Amino acid sequence: MKHGFARTSTWTSDPVYEEDGFSVCHFHLSSSEATKALWNHDFALTYTVRVNASSLSTQLRISNTGSNSFDCQCLLHTYYSSPSILTTSVAGLQNHKGVESVTTGTRREFIEPHARILFNSETDAKYSDVTAPIEIEMADRKIRLEIESILDEKQKKADCVVWNAWIEKCRAIGDMEDEDYKRYVCVEPGCVNGMTTVEAKKELVLKQTIVVVEEMWIVCWILGGNGGGKMTDYRSRLNYLYAVWNSESWKGGSSFFKWILPEA
Repeated sequence: MKHGFARTSTWTSDPVYEEDGFSVCHFHLSSSEATKALWNHDFALTYTVRVNASSLSTQLRISNTGSNSFDCQCLLHTYYSSPSILTTSVAGLQNHKGVESVTTGTRREFIEPHARILFNSETDAKYSDVTAPIEIEMADRKIRLEIESILDEKQKKADCVVWNAWIEKCRAIGDMEDEDYKRYVCVEPGCVNGMTTVEAKKELVLKQTIVVVEEMWIVCWILGGNGGGKMTDYRSRLNYLYAVWNSESWKGGSSFFKWILPEA
């Protein structure tokens, strides 16, 4: 199961509350007979979202509630929408060790030579030991992404995946339109360079903070249990999303969701 079971499981949600100028909500998923049929370990996941008018942070806390250690991977699968992938770049990964796996499925290890990663073909690269902020730049806006990983209360170097499916693979993805590859890039913080061992009663925490450098739009893509959805759903300004997030009209309980920063 390449992407795991958490993204297509049914999560529960707590009431939204205010804290230090942010709206905050926690989502939960725990081990059950259904999850143990796929992965036979005791665990508790807490996914925390903090949002205000200029920034968004998401945090995944993986707690080992059992008596034995387990190995896991995790990835915050975040789509950023752009007016054009051809005018999009990602900076902050130069000189990092990377592993690329593209159309043929072969793995190629490399050291990133470029200060800015540009896109003119399929891109699927995993970078290790990412510490500095990452900058995602489009034609008229910039986004700063900060990543933090903690294992057993100690700082742990995180990984980062940069991905665009390009033409053929985009056409094969059921919840994308054929031309959507032109309008997004994935920059995904994670712990995916091999497995991370979480000892009994210990935790792994993965957090990303997305800071608005210039005014932009934001989309909340809410996924159903089957991973469906469209990139064009629920468009709104950050302030409007902030208001909706606090309103009684917000209904939690969806299985998972993605935050997308799209074109104005």
